[in-house]
Amino acid sequence: MAVSISKNAAIKIDGNLIGQLLSWDYSETDSQVDISNFDSSRREFAPLTLVDGDANFEAHFDLADAGQDSLRAALGAAATAIIIYPAGTGTGAPTLTGTIIVAAHTVTGGGLEDAITVSFSGKLSALAEDTVPA
Repeated sequence: MAVSISKNAAIKIDGNLIGQLLSWDYSETDSQVDISNFDSSRREFAPLTLVDGDANFEAHFDLADAGQDSLRAALGAAATAIIIYPAGTGTGAPTLTGTIIVAAHTVTGGGLEDAITVSFSGKLSALAEDTVPA
C-alpha cells in the first residue's frame, strides 16, 4: 500500500492556489432517519443518502495571496470551485474536486512567538475523486 505525505498537499479555490497552507481536513457524513414504528422491537434507522461534507483550512495570513483572496471573496457568496490535492499536484496524484460554500473566516494572532494564521471553513458538495492528469 502506498503512503502519501501530506506536506505536499495543495488546495485551489476558483483556480487560485492557497499559499502557505498549514493544515486542512475534510469529512463526509450522512444523516439517518428514524423509521421505527409501534411494531418495532428496537429503534430502526435508514440512511437519508444526502451526504454532507465539511472542510477546514489553515494558512499563514497573507493579504497578497490569491487563494486566500478567493476564499475571503467567497464568504457569503454562492458555491465556489475547489480542488484538493491531498498528496501534491504531481502527475497521477489523487484529487478531490467539487464546490464549497465558505461559511467562516477567522484570523488568529497568538503569543509573541506565534505567527498570524487565517482559517476558513465551509460546506462541500459534489466532491469527485480523480487523479492529476499527465
